Amino acid sequence: MAYAFQTRIELECADGFYPRSDLSTYQSDDFELRLGDLHYRDVREYAVGRNTSAGWQERRDATNDPLPVTRVWTDFLPQQEVERVVPARSDGVEFGMEALARAAVSGAEAVSAALDSLPELYAEWRRGQEGMMTGLAPRRLKTGQALLENVDTAGSRIRDGIDLLKRDTVAREAFGLMNTAMAMANRRREAVIQKKLPGDVDPPTWRPFQLAFVLLNLVGVTDRNSGEREIVDLLFFRPAAARAYLGLAAYAIVLRRLRGSGVLGAGISVIMRYTLRLLTPLVSSARSNSCGPMMTMAGRRLANGRSRLDSGWAAQPHRTIQPRNSSDKDAATTWLKRYQSRPKTKSPVPLKACPWCGEPFKPESFHFTPNRTAPQNLVLKCENAECDFTRDRHLPVLVVDEPIYRRLPAFLIATVDKFASLPWIGKSGAFFGHVDRYDPDKGFFGAYEPGEGRPFGNGHRLDPPDLVN
Repeated sequence: MAYAFQTRIELECADGFYPRSDLSTYQSDDFELRLGDLHYRDVREYAVGRNTSAGWQERRDATNDPLPVTRVWTDFLPQQEVERVVPARSDGVEFGMEALARAAVSGAEAVSAALDSLPELYAEWRRGQEGMMTGLAPRRLKTGQALLENVDTAGSRIRDGIDLLKRDTVAREAFGLMNTAMAMANRRREAVIQKKLPGDVDPPTWRPFQLAFVLLNLVGVTDRNSGEREIVDLLFFRPAAARAYLGLAAYAIVLRRLRGSGVLGAGISVIMRYTLRLLTPLVSSARSNSCGPMMTMAGRRLANGRSRLDSGWAAQPHRTIQPRNSSDKDAATTWLKRYQSRPKTKSPVPLKACPWCGEPFKPESFHFTPNRTAPQNLVLKCENAECDFTRDRHLPVLVVDEPIYRRLPAFLIATVDKFASLPWIGKSGAFFGHVDRYDPDKGFFGAYEPGEGRPFGNGHRLDPPDLVN
């Protein structure tokens, strides 16, 4: 008896194989299937595998006309070349982050000169797409028309976002501060990668789709009564999409601070859920990198009389600072003591280096505040003396549940298991603005903790989150 695994079956036909015609998606009532039928209408399928993939060899003659496909085979590890997407030239549009920040400071006319051409170029691209619909089958033509309607809606939203920046001085200031913060963060990141000074790297720029995404969402984020808040926008260009979303998140955070007086501008502005715990360190590093410039540059503008701008990372098992009982091995004090005595053990925070300057973390980078005797928070300080986050200025990152509930970081990242536990935690109402008291040393308090802190006055509460991903 013999067994054969992943065997290959190959067929040859000198006259060529005839491509399969699959019209099941063409006739479908599911728009996503019909969209696929439209996109791949020119793709020919010469073989179909069962419990495997199939492959074939396509050839062309000297005039680039297709030749018959004479060989097909089963393939357990198929390969496909994915062509790189490169944006077309967009003359007349300013994509530089620092230039856009200066335009926002200069006023409405400068913003108009920098951005007004973008929706026009988008409309020009749309006309080109419409010209490609000639000769489509009736149902494919209907699908294409639906796509063009979506393009028109997106173009209108982009134009509305630009108009908002022209007439709303607070939105324009938030847009300028966001661009400044994003530029600083990108310069810092590239400086670490290229081993240069931040001022020596190329000026950071938006990709066209990134800037368009930010602009088409400005009205929905700014106007709490906007009907656009019912729209869910999806980004598929990973990881470049993260920068677009992060830019919008930074805008929402800054706008909240500019609108709210004192601590009323605080609270969680952005909630991000990550399914995999392993992905969260990468995301947290990027978010901490963006909160850094808001603590340095924008911090002076946004933090007067307000609480810190932090990013909260609720992906770690540290629920408390102090152990709840003798068997509690996940308390921050227990974990840090073990790590500092045995540095090769797992770090209390899976950030390997400072997200601002790239300096590797050491056991001495972790500190308890206000002191080790009565700790209330675990903070990270960079060991690089030249870094902005050293000595008395710690990184804007919260990694223990207790201070996250109390301090309400502007940006909260957590894994699914953490969010699943929220209904059983009374203090979690604070994440959604349900707090009415504040203590400068301890943080915010809601109905779950009566008697703590001083009331806001006038029945005020914090705003709920602006963005949830």
